[in-house]
Amino acid sequence: PPSKAPTGDYVMVVRAVDPHGQSSRAFYMSDKIRVLNNRPTKPGISLNPPRPKGGDSIKITVVEPSTDVETDEANITYNYRYYLNGTLYEEHLNISQREHTLPAGIIKKHQAWKIEVRAYDGENESEPAVISFSVENSPPHVVMVGRQITIEEDSGIHGIPMNEIFMDWDGDRLLYSYKVDGEGINVDIRGDTLYIEPEKDFYGEVLLNLSSSDGENITSLLLKVVVTPVDDPPRWEPLRDITVMQDEWVTVVIRSWDVDGEHVVVTSNIMSQIEGLEEGVNYVSYTNGSFRIRPDNSMVGSFVITVSFSDSKTTLQDSFVLTVLNRDDPPTPPQIQCSLSEKYVFVGRQFTLYGSSSDPDELWGQNLRFTWYSSLEGLLGEGRTLNVTLHKVGHHTINLTVSDGNHTVQSSIDVWVVREPTKEPVSSRVPLLAATGALSVVLGSILAFLMFKRSKGEAGEEGEKPAAPEKKEEDTEISRGKIDQPPS
Repeated sequence: PPSKAPTGDYVMVVRAVDPHGQSSRAFYMSDKIRVLNNRPTKPGISLNPPRPKGGDSIKITVVEPSTDVETDEANITYNYRYYLNGTLYEEHLNISQREHTLPAGIIKKHQAWKIEVRAYDGENESEPAVISFSVENSPPHVVMVGRQITIEEDSGIHGIPMNEIFMDWDGDRLLYSYKVDGEGINVDIRGDTLYIEPEKDFYGEVLLNLSSSDGENITSLLLKVVVTPVDDPPRWEPLRDITVMQDEWVTVVIRSWDVDGEHVVVTSNIMSQIEGLEEGVNYVSYTNGSFRIRPDNSMVGSFVITVSFSDSKTTLQDSFVLTVLNRDDPPTPPQIQCSLSEKYVFVGRQFTLYGSSSDPDELWGQNLRFTWYSSLEGLLGEGRTLNVTLHKVGHHTINLTVSDGNHTVQSSIDVWVVREPTKEPVSSRVPLLAATGALSVVLGSILAFLMFKRSKGEAGEEGEKPAAPEKKEEDTEISRGKIDQPPS
């Protein structure tokens, strides 16, 4: 039969024909002729990987296609059969593709597999092409997507399950180890979890080498741990409370920084808290926020100073207490005023003394004590204002002493006390007036005589000057214009 003849049973019919076209009757042979199908040839196959390990995917490829004299090569299909430990696991029939894959994760360590591939022409299969193998141990397998772990700066501890990084197709228990290449992160593996914690204020990249073992094989993975920076707030040394004595300089040192390298702006509210500060006089500021201050008496007390620290995004505040201690200042020298228009007064007549003095410490509760003394009568009294009546005739030195308890200052004035003139009747004064007139005539004559003698002497003795008359004590004091003893 021809190559394209259908297969099956045929009946042979024989008929004789002469050259004239005459034929005999048909003769049917008693035996049938059976035309059989030609089987396709056995294909050639290959296995990839050639030594499968647990969890591998298996790929069977027809490397030598089957042929058939009756069937075109394009019409030949293939049947793939997989046997696990002698039992059919699965089959895939009439596959036109010349390859077939068993997905990953099916085969396990130490299993025995046989794979048969037969060509099929639609009626018959070819002899099988067979590959048998025993599954070898599969090393730990990396399942992590990518090779990088990204965490934020100062974000604490991050736990990562190890089964998100490694797995074992054979189901073996895995052991892990690590090595950090660089600084900036703390790493630990406890159980089946990887823990990563960035060190404080660190950001950057660190390489982490992880290894996993199933007891037979080791798989390593080089991970890049990326710590991304965040905006760290400004930082500073703790501020300490400060105590300073008034009128003394003190320097307040402020140290601040930013771990991101940003400039930190430091300001304080000291100028608004303490009145009277003036830059360059009793206050000096520095660019880093430090300052010097020399408080005076008006600044005694305690002040809460708030300091602000700012970078490009964050402002934080801290505070400290600045205490200015009071220094005991002496009172100013006292000034004395008197109600008398002249500095003499009659015996027994009252007049008023006014004392004034100041002390910066009066702001802080210190009291001044004013005490008055007379050089003739002793203690007169106390107070800024004192009404006085003197009884002793003579020159009184009035002394004012001002004390704040620790310091004493003094000042004084002079006052003369005289007797008040006696009032007499007019009749008794007439003889006195007559006598006074006569005395005036006599004194005038004597004075004229003396002037005559003086002029004569000057003419007789040229260059010779008469001696100056002796000064009387009462005349001397009056001539100086001072009233040491007022006239009675």
